[in-house]
Amino acid sequence: MDQTETQTSAAQLVSSLKARAIAIIDRSADIDTAAKAIVTARFSFQGMSPYAPDLVIVNEFVKKDFFQACTRYASQSFASHPAAARSAQHPSRISQKAIRDAEEKGQLSSFGSSTFMLVDISERYFDLSM
Repeated sequence: MDQTETQTSAAQLVSSLKARAIAIIDRSADIDTAAKAIVTARFSFQGMSPYAPDLVIVNEFVKKDFFQACTRYASQSFASHPAAARSAQHPSRISQKAIRDAEEKGQLSSFGSSTFMLVDISERYFDLSM
């Protein structure tokens, strides 16, 4: 059982609304379905859904295909629901600065806009919490 979950009754589990959500995409995943589900979760409810992943860990073997699928679904979402896309939660200016700094150091590369961003981490140890 996830340690962020608390048992409220024998039949119900409730996760804390402040807990972070993580998605893991392994190399046997249906990449298209995973990308669609993650993009939908991130852009639904202005990015405030408790099921919207805060971090997505992707197996290196499927990373390129996953990035392409996410880009495709995010673009479709923006085209069909521009107001929802504009109001989706995006990284704070502090996080954006940390991402730019890490890019300059060669620790990661990013792709996206102010409303969505895909970040490819090439170095395991860096701090985005500046």
